[in-house]
Amino acid sequence: MGLGGPARGGRDGSWQLVEVVQSRLSELTRNHGQVGSDQLVYLDHRCAGCGTRGLTRLVEGTYLCTACFERRVPASPAGEEDRTSTSA
Repeated sequence: MGLGGPARGGRDGSWQLVEVVQSRLSELTRNHGQVGSDQLVYLDHRCAGCGTRGLTRLVEGTYLCTACFERRVPASPAGEEDRTSTSA
């Protein structure tokens, strides 16, 4: 069994989750609250950065793949401490 298939009546290439998967996703969302925007991903969108089609995140109105997202939002260097705090 796949996770999704063509949307009912959709001729634009859109798809939807199969009923059992959508039901489980709704249950998880109900039990754990809303998914944060930083955790939300989209399938089969074209990345605005590199043009690949696949898993993307919506960042400031632009779909980005993981690689382009990480290049755009660099992580803090490992081991770097917060320089704003002072000690007596």
